[in-house]
Amino acid sequence: MPSGLGGGPTDAQKQLFAQAANDSGLTQMGMGMLDQATGGMNMKNEDQVQLLYHLMAAHPNQVALFFLHYPNFMKEFATLISMIVKKEMYAFFNTDMIPQVRVNPEVGAELGYSTLTDENIDLQIGKVVPLNELQMEVNQADMRANSMMGGHQQQMMQQQYQQQMMHQQQQQQMMMQQPQRQGMGGALAGFGSSLIRGSLGLPPAQQQPPMGYPQQGMPQQPQY
Repeated sequence: MPSGLGGGPTDAQKQLFAQAANDSGLTQMGMGMLDQATGGMNMKNEDQVQLLYHLMAAHPNQVALFFLHYPNFMKEFATLISMIVKKEMYAFFNTDMIPQVRVNPEVGAELGYSTLTDENIDLQIGKVVPLNELQMEVNQADMRANSMMGGHQQQMMQQQYQQQMMHQQQQQQMMMQQPQRQGMGGALAGFGSSLIRGSLGLPPAQQQPPMGYPQQGMPQQPQY
């Protein structure tokens, strides 16, 4: 606390301030302004963020989802490796680096070693990574995401409109219930009055009826 203030306000003083703010309508007005500024968002968003985190943590692993979505991936990938190894082995043993070893072309063709070409490798790579299918899935997922976002934005706009209408109705009700305390100035004046009366141990000020209306329990004077 700054010097000269001691330990700050006591619990009784804090309760007095809170009660004065509630009695004067300052608390309700502040909450209404906060809801209007934040579009009705409150501390529940923290709970939503925590829930989203737990849902993401409990979601299946992306690698597991990949293998479920492409069950033939490992099979096609193993075939690709086998084709590359066969092609490189045939090319290696068919050179002059090892003159004692000669490859039989007929047997190599029968076993599929000498017939492998770069085009065969490219076709097998296309089976392992189907780019056309992947691109189609990405485009479809992007369209679904845009559609969902568009629907969400429309829903948010409708909710904001409803909240604005409710806020206007609440303001109108507050103005009808407290005609002598309109606006922030009236709320601050009521707050000061409630605070002074509370510090003196007096009950909150009673709301006076508007001019022109008789109080309950008092007879009306006959007019001549």
